[in-house]
Amino acid sequence: MKKALVVGINQYIDNRRLPLLKTPSEDAEAIAQMLSQYGEFKVERMPKKNNQDRVDPEPVKNTVTIAKLKEALEQLFTPKGEQIPDTALFFFSGHGVRDKNRTGYLATTDSFLKESGVSLQWLLNLLQESPIRRQIIWLDCCHSGEILNFDEIKREKRGYARGFIAASLDHDFAYEEINGKHGILTGALLQGLDPTQQSDGIVNNLTLAACVDKKLRDVIQQPLYHNLGLPITLTRNVKGVVPQSTSLGDEQVLELLERLLPIHFQKVLFLYKIPKEILPIGVPQTEKAIALLEYALQTEGEQLTQLLKVIYKVAPHFRDKA
Repeated sequence: MKKALVVGINQYIDNRRLPLLKTPSEDAEAIAQMLSQYGEFKVERMPKKNNQDRVDPEPVKNTVTIAKLKEALEQLFTPKGEQIPDTALFFFSGHGVRDKNRTGYLATTDSFLKESGVSLQWLLNLLQESPIRRQIIWLDCCHSGEILNFDEIKREKRGYARGFIAASLDHDFAYEEINGKHGILTGALLQGLDPTQQSDGIVNNLTLAACVDKKLRDVIQQPLYHNLGLPITLTRNVKGVVPQSTSLGDEQVLELLERLLPIHFQKVLFLYKIPKEILPIGVPQTEKAIALLEYALQTEGEQLTQLLKVIYKVAPHFRDKA
């Protein structure tokens, strides 16, 4: 299960300090449609237009307050109940601001009335507390690069994967396309997310960052990227693409390993001749599967040919469903 929260704020109550923006609602809606069509994400939009599946460009009454945005983020990254998403994605387009202490915030409709907005430090703390193993953050706003300044972001959590893209440096601005309808970063994201432009029909956080970097290399605005852990599949276009057992993505291989019965998993370890020292002791099979995949990536590269052959030998019915 994949969930996404996309936010695009054009209008602010304090329009003196936060002037009207043209593209955020279009940014958020385009990202939402891309994730729904090709990513199999369940998408929540803010602000939502009259209970429709559209981002509202003129939210006169349906404002995105600090409290509402924090609540939505908490529901996304720290959900209650047994059904925890495999992947959680947050996209924000709007104003980014800094206070007198140079602390960065995502500006909400009511920013500066009482508080500056939702602080990037608060967002990062929420990610640290989250049980969701695959986390994606895209921020198309000024000063968004501050989120990559915190030490916590560099601490890798075993079994977790993250992908961050920020539109600008912590002290810099983010801009809208001169002749387009999107922010500069969002325009590049939409091009990079399109799986129909990929030979294998799959886009993950690593290929996306590489694509955005290539497209914006000569632009005055310089986005920042940070990825940890295994690649996270974002979009895919399987129509017209013939699945090949030797070209499954890392995430699909991990899924196969996690689905194996314990006795079959042990057989894979034996046939693959995995060194015992690379496996964690006294942990669930899920974590052992992650360690095995990390080892395979280091020794064999992205295709994982030999490991896949072993999995299909142990569980041939997986091949039939590939």
